[in-house]
Amino acid sequence: MLKFTRAGWVNPAPSRFQRSELQRVNYQFDGNKVIRYSWQMLDRYPDSTPQEVVLFEHVRTFEVKVLSDVGTVNSSGQAVTADQGEWIDTWPIKNLLTTESNLGTMPIAIEIIVDTEDWGKIRRVYELSAGVRL
Repeated sequence: MLKFTRAGWVNPAPSRFQRSELQRVNYQFDGNKVIRYSWQMLDRYPDSTPQEVVLFEHVRTFEVKVLSDVGTVNSSGQAVTADQGEWIDTWPIKNLLTTESNLGTMPIAIEIIVDTEDWGKIRRVYELSAGVRL
C-alpha cells in the first residue's frame, strides 16, 4: 500500500555500525491487519528478510491517498493550483497531457485512514514539502 524511504533513522554507534540514516519501509494491509516492514539496509539483497511489526489488527479498511502537488494536471486535464489539490490513490501520477510523470516532486500531503473494529475510523493527514524537486 505505501512504500518509501525515510530519513532520521538513528544510528546509536556510527563508529561501530556502518549504516545509513535512511530506512526503507513498506506498509501493507493483509485483509485484517496493517503490517510495517523495514529493512536493515537501504540497498538490500533480493533475499533480505524484513523486520515485520503488526501495527493494527481487526482492520476493516486501510486507505492511503496523496494530495497532488501544484503544477501537475488533475483528472480533468487542468493544472493544479495550491487551493485545488486533488486527493488521488496512486503516486506518482502520469500527466494526462504528456508522457511525463510527477516522479521528481513530492505531493502536498498524504492521508491515511484506518477503519478498525475496536476504534472505528482513524484519519491522519501528514503535510509534506510540497513541490520540492527530488
